[in-house]
Amino acid sequence: MGHDKLFQKRKVELSRKVNTRSLRRILIVCEGEKTEPNYFKCFPQNPLVFDDINIQGTGFNTVSLVRETIRLKLKADRDSKPFIEVWCVFDKDSFTAQDFTEAIRLAGVNGIKCAYSIEAFELWYLLHFNYCDSALSRT
Repeated sequence: MGHDKLFQKRKVELSRKVNTRSLRRILIVCEGEKTEPNYFKCFPQNPLVFDDINIQGTGFNTVSLVRETIRLKLKADRDSKPFIEVWCVFDKDSFTAQDFTEAIRLAGVNGIKCAYSIEAFELWYLLHFNYCDSALSRT
């Protein structure tokens, strides 16, 4: 029997690329300039889920907020720093159903997820800390 090359071990150069994983970035664009960004900044940082979270409080509402979110998303893509998730956060407030529906539609077409509260984000925030079973209105 001769030397069988079938079972001969071959040296294979395995080169490892260093730092090739792209950053897992998340963008959250909020209607409120303070309350919502402060709320999201309190979330614990989890490096297993994401590397960076960018929270923007804009002061815009519904459709204009979604348009600003699209602008920020496209800018990140152009700069080769894309986000793995993009969220738009706003109150339903007293905006027309047409504005609200258009904001949701525009976000969906552009791959943006929406989170919205029907009455007010501040009520959502309050309910994290205190039980409240009385009616509260925006006024």
